[in-house]
Amino acid sequence: MKDIKLLIAGRRCLTKSRDQALTHLRTVHGPMVFAPPADAGAMPSRYEQNHVFYPQADSSGPWLADRDFVTEVWFNDFGHLAASVSTPYYLSRLRPDEDNFVDQDTVLKSVVREEGKWGVTTPDAAKLFIFLKRSPSTDIAAFDAARDSAVDGLRTLSQPIAGLVNVALPGPGGAEPYADHVLEFWFPDQATALSAVENAVLPTLDRLSPVLDTQRSFFLLAEGYPVERLRHANGL
Repeated sequence: MKDIKLLIAGRRCLTKSRDQALTHLRTVHGPMVFAPPADAGAMPSRYEQNHVFYPQADSSGPWLADRDFVTEVWFNDFGHLAASVSTPYYLSRLRPDEDNFVDQDTVLKSVVREEGKWGVTTPDAAKLFIFLKRSPSTDIAAFDAARDSAVDGLRTLSQPIAGLVNVALPGPGGAEPYADHVLEFWFPDQATALSAVENAVLPTLDRLSPVLDTQRSFFLLAEGYPVERLRHANGL
């Protein structure tokens, strides 16, 4: 069985600007996750931060959401996930530190499995996340067909260097994931990613709108910080 991934999209806490919150995430919280003490217990198998640069903080409009980061956390399975959020280290150190940069009421979580990854990623890529939630009036087959068409179209029109589809799984206890699918694409730089939004992403989302819950579907552009980049940024 393939690994599972917890996707977390959150907004900065009310006492910090976007830059302040992302600096804390990168320099304080990140090392607590990827360089924990030896006795930390169960920890994720892989970890990556993504710092949102578009839309701007507090922007609003169709297909936009006011979120400042997307964190990706990989686990072997649901048991591994449950164990990692039950350790004394998580409960006494990691979980309390989250309040120093994130507004917990805005956190959107989906447990997903990566499907159909293609291309070659780079540590400093610009990343596009498209969160798709099916409209209750749309059957699953029609939604999946529309998603596949969107992936093909975006790959052709925006020419990303890599991509994959995150397929949502029922959460622990059967909890409903925020998104049904999260499309993920990598671009060589921010300018190319922003051009893709205008030329491909917005038209694609408009075309998909009949099958989507438009209140829960949105996109974010972010700067990727895999662990190797986080280590370098923190001098570790």
